[in-house]
Amino acid sequence: DKSHITACVTAAQAVLLNPKAVSAAPGGARAFVPNLSGSKAKASDALRKLGDANNYELGFTGNKVVLEIDGADADLTIIDLPGIIHDHPKGRHYVELVERMTKQNLSPEHHIIAMALPAAADAETQAIRLWAREVDPQGNRSIGIITKPDMIGEGAHITHGKLVRLVAGKGGSMAGVGGRSVVVVAHAFPRGANESGGP
Repeated sequence: DKSHITACVTAAQAVLLNPKAVSAAPGGARAFVPNLSGSKAKASDALRKLGDANNYELGFTGNKVVLEIDGADADLTIIDLPGIIHDHPKGRHYVELVERMTKQNLSPEHHIIAMALPAAADAETQAIRLWAREVDPQGNRSIGIITKPDMIGEGAHITHGKLVRLVAGKGGSMAGVGGRSVVVVAHAFPRGANESGGP
């Protein structure tokens, strides 16, 4: 049942990020399986006892939650990786783990790289752009997804003029993204800007 997917994925993530709690729970990982007998999935008592996800034992894990999709034309795997971090309160090893996971999943030549690039930041300075270029220098399998366009403030029209023209469908493509148009999600120009990038 598609309506149960969120509850099942949430429980699977909790199991991976709380190995000690899983070991201590009667029944182990099975104690965290949600109740799917009704029309709406219900979290197990063991999962509720874990509390807020911010307090889980691990911040990240190299283990994966895998959803298998069956169907005649289903031939796609989506790997949602954590955002790149430069520091973590629980230790440097989390930074290294995220970098290792990201680079490992960027490398295969049959993978398409969808990079989330905040609109208010310079795309060329983002770590994901650098790592994507290392494995896909021609940009044949990389695409940028511009996020948070509402965060571009007034006075940014010169720096972000190219982005504004791209949003308007007049900017061609961003350099280094395979000569193709970048996918942009935006419904309005930045505050104080028009489609030419100026005020």
